[in-house]
Amino acid sequence: MKGMQKISRGAGFRGVLDYAQDRDSPEAERGQLIGGNMSGKDARSLALEFGLSRQLRPDIAKPVWHNALRLPAGERIDPEKFTQIADDYMERMGFSDQHQRCYWLHDDAEGQHIHIVASRVGLDGSVYLGKNENLKSTRHIAKLEEIYGLTITPGPEVDENGKVIMPDKRKLKKSEIERALRTGEEPPRQKLQRLLDEAMEGRPTVLQFAERMEAAGVVVIANMAKTTDKMNGFSFRIDGVPFSATQAGDKYKWSRLTKVIDYDEARDSAGLRQYTVAARADRNDQAATESDRAHAASAPDAAEPRRLSEPDRAVGTGVGDSNGRKQGSDNGGQQQGQQRSEATEGSDRPTGESDQDARVRIPPVARIKQGVSESQAPQPLASRFVFKPSDIGAYQRVLDLGGAAAGSASYRSKLDAWRRQHQALQAPLYRITLTSRRDDLKTYNLGKGKGEGGGERFYKAQEVADIIPTLSRQNARGYDVYITPKDPDYHYLVVDDMTSKGVRVLRANGFEPVLIQSSSEGNIQCVVKAPRSADFKEEQVLANQLVQYLNKNLGDPNFSGVVHPFRMAGFSNKKEGRKDFFTRILHAGHRVCGRAAQALEEMREAVRLAREKQRAVVKNRPEKPLERPCADVDDALGVLCVESYQSVLGRVKAAGWPLDMSRVDFRVAKILLREGVPSSDVESLLLSYSEGLYERHSNPVDYVHRTVVNALIELEQAQRSSSITDYQETYCDNDVARSSIPRARF
Repeated sequence: MKGMQKISRGAGFRGVLDYAQDRDSPEAERGQLIGGNMSGKDARSLALEFGLSRQLRPDIAKPVWHNALRLPAGERIDPEKFTQIADDYMERMGFSDQHQRCYWLHDDAEGQHIHIVASRVGLDGSVYLGKNENLKSTRHIAKLEEIYGLTITPGPEVDENGKVIMPDKRKLKKSEIERALRTGEEPPRQKLQRLLDEAMEGRPTVLQFAERMEAAGVVVIANMAKTTDKMNGFSFRIDGVPFSATQAGDKYKWSRLTKVIDYDEARDSAGLRQYTVAARADRNDQAATESDRAHAASAPDAAEPRRLSEPDRAVGTGVGDSNGRKQGSDNGGQQQGQQRSEATEGSDRPTGESDQDARVRIPPVARIKQGVSESQAPQPLASRFVFKPSDIGAYQRVLDLGGAAAGSASYRSKLDAWRRQHQALQAPLYRITLTSRRDDLKTYNLGKGKGEGGGERFYKAQEVADIIPTLSRQNARGYDVYITPKDPDYHYLVVDDMTSKGVRVLRANGFEPVLIQSSSEGNIQCVVKAPRSADFKEEQVLANQLVQYLNKNLGDPNFSGVVHPFRMAGFSNKKEGRKDFFTRILHAGHRVCGRAAQALEEMREAVRLAREKQRAVVKNRPEKPLERPCADVDDALGVLCVESYQSVLGRVKAAGWPLDMSRVDFRVAKILLREGVPSSDVESLLLSYSEGLYERHSNPVDYVHRTVVNALIELEQAQRSSSITDYQETYCDNDVARSSIPRARF
């Protein structure tokens, strides 16, 4: 696996992102966004997020960081593994989670590779300096090849000082080759390299060299210090395309060029000044001047050129490579140029630096009385952005991605919401689930496999508060954040997809929630807290039936059961069409619901009664199954049971439904119970008249008992809802509340 020959730095994000996405290519050949820590899905949205975050440190001229990791030709790995490798690589390079980054996968004939685009400005205001990063990158890549079992590839050559040796000529980019194939014209970069080689033949003087290039149709720009005669190198414009010397190749840098052409400062300075940007402006060549200025400060792989600033020209950085280093000092000190630039972008001045050097490198907006203003000190994240109303979505995503900042308004609001939510629920532990709303992300349980012995980890309230920054970043990426209370003493009955009218009905009937929250426009969730019986075998079944009953009549009819996640307050709803609606708390109480406790106890008592009757049935059960009586049997209960079976079986046959004797037994049990037959007698009848019972079940007595118990519970629930008036008289104390309940099935 190889990285780029030189890690690129630049001023603009959009250009390098457009290149990484490669939107103009056929769909099968475009870049695929496979990872990172950002929420945008294309170059435009990502550039917007990067653009907002870079405002945290406007003094950093080149916030863009770009590198590529390429596999050998023919080698392929899946995107998930490539993302893992990229995350490991960025951590080793010194980037934290506070630095925005994205990974783009390309797959071409030369090999599978990813482009890593990152911001050097952290969301906490820190700056990645990255000294000697090319050498470090080479070493880290070699280590990653070993760790992940990749093919070991030779890295770039390094000189005795640890400096990467650059190639004499820069290779053509994919886009340049494709353009040449379409147009049939020689690529401008290749044409420039050919003309430069021809112009250097025979060791010409520097002025002869410039004249030859101009005669061949190449605009030559001499990068000279404004107040001295110091020459720092050339840049060029050919066929309207600007190039720095480094973009053409390492052999064309000033330190290398002076070895093959004749240059004398005293002799040639006056003549070279006619090729400077200032001289061209004096000749009213305004169009050329603007292009030359933009080119003089452009980075190789960042497609957004910028004009050369006065401070840049003053220190002689007119022709810079992709790392922002000086190209042409007399001592060939690229590395020194990088160190000076990086030290300036940090907060400390290097030892031995002159006041003049310090003055010209501080951006004008940050210079007050020869010093750095207080505005450069880290400030709360939310207060450091300048944004337009149209940018509000990206602004919020950036705030979420940087939620760890202590002064973040987004962080404080989420923390306050969680404290209110926990104060209402009072659960000892919580499960946290991150549900993906993007095709390229997978839903996962945050604590899965993180507990003792590889089991699930549950989080205390304070532990949940501690990971809010992580949850914020995942929410911004496209995850919905859910919590599930884990409490051995209480049920948490969730009623989902409610309206405000449904909430009023729920409360009027005595079911007072501990938590009411809005999860989207017009959509409300209620959580009812009720005591749990630890020693009751059917406890979970009864709680499930109660929560399903409430949801069927007032909320989501498809709601599954009592152990169900619900949204964590303060986080946005990532479902399609929800417009990033932030879940907000409408009511937070702390009382256990007495009506829910009563309902569960009544259901338990019904099961206990049925169990007592069953014991009597089992005690008096004959050794052998009773013989089925004929249709003219005198036993009235027997006749009723036979007729009930015939009726149910007839409806099944008439409707063409598949025969399920368990469903038939359940329906017959309900018929018999409605007719007033005692549950013990119903169990005896099913044991006697259910066809094939003893062949279908190894324990028919237990099966019949469970069937009758479930029938009793369903009938009890139906009875409570059959007459809303009776329900109001029994359970509603307030006449106004009773009048607000619609005359319909509860």
